Amino acid sequence: MVGIILISNILPIRVYTEGVIIPYHFETKHSEFEFIAYPSKGRGTEEMDKKFKKFIKENPQTKDTTIYRSFSRNALKFWNWRFYFTSDLYNYELKN
Repeated sequence: MVGIILISNILPIRVYTEGVIIPYHFETKHSEFEFIAYPSKGRGTEEMDKKFKKFIKENPQTKDTTIYRSFSRNALKFWNWRFYFTSDLYNYELKN
């Protein structure tokens, strides 16, 4: 079993199970700012951070200053474990 988990995290099985273009949704607590990241298209968290800084500058009245991810990890998808721990997409707190 351990061998299967290791091999599945080395090989690109994730592409076959999740797809090539996977959207990742981020937002602030009251959804004043929203962003959908598509890392496979080059639209990742760096671009989101730039847009969020611009949003804060243009909307200084906003109380939302933290970006949350609205997607969770699924521990049953063991082939994604390595991605969960190495991707910067998961560095953001999960929105409840």
